[in-house]
Amino acid sequence: MDDFKMVLGMDFLQKVKAVPLPFLRSMAILEEEKPCMVHTVTEGREDEGSGEPMPKEIERVLDEFKDVMPPELPKRLPPRREEDHKIELEPGAKPPAMGPYRMAPPELEELRRQLKELLDAGFIQPSKAPYGAPVLFQKKHDGSLRMCIDYRALNKVTVKNKYPIPLTADLFDQLGRARYFTKLDLRSGYYQVRIAEGDELKTTCVTRYGSYEFLVMPFGLTNAPATFCTLMNKIFHPYLDKFVVVYLDDIVIYSNTLKEHEEHLRKVFKILRQNKLYVKKEKCSFAKGK
Repeated sequence: MDDFKMVLGMDFLQKVKAVPLPFLRSMAILEEEKPCMVHTVTEGREDEGSGEPMPKEIERVLDEFKDVMPPELPKRLPPRREEDHKIELEPGAKPPAMGPYRMAPPELEELRRQLKELLDAGFIQPSKAPYGAPVLFQKKHDGSLRMCIDYRALNKVTVKNKYPIPLTADLFDQLGRARYFTKLDLRSGYYQVRIAEGDELKTTCVTRYGSYEFLVMPFGLTNAPATFCTLMNKIFHPYLDKFVVVYLDDIVIYSNTLKEHEEHLRKVFKILRQNKLYVKKEKCSFAKGK
């Protein structure tokens, strides 16, 4: 047990509604307001690249769809879609007005850098809204800082989208008989979804360097996971429960044979290309065995 910092028992897992999903190397947290996926993190090793080689058939598919796996998102807005993220407020409610949080000098420097990146990409624009949410930072496992918007006050007055979460038993039924699995992770997936026209002001964040509104879907909005699932389920509808399952922000392709898996993966990539959606290759796993 010396190798583990913490061991979580069944009582804790039941309390937080955590369900291990070994075939996704993940754990689903089925909290009603904000369900999420927690992915396993493994320390890098010198022999990390010495595992099972990728089949040549799969390498050919990845080479064919290199444009779907760019090193960064295109510096342009995603296309308008029916599934653009809408923010419906409760009757009579208004977005709360809050002041910016205090930050240490290193955080302010990081704030300036990330705001510039978002502005250069066209994902945010200066806002004159009389309200807004403060910004804070969350440290990632690699030590870098993720900029988050504290939308808790806005979420309290937002009408909740009760989008159904897939039952884990159904996932096991679908995936249990397959032999090959690919798990796709979209590159900054939320930033590939537009905010519905007219709702941009509601996303305003306030900082020491001014107020900005999002043109793409930021992290922290209560209905963001539901919007993302709705989009994924719509575009992959012809293939759902045949060889594709969408679980929160994961797209899983499963097949009985390697030949089938090659064909299935090609069909999924064609759908992503048609919808101008982009994959983060380094966070995906391809053609893994059971």
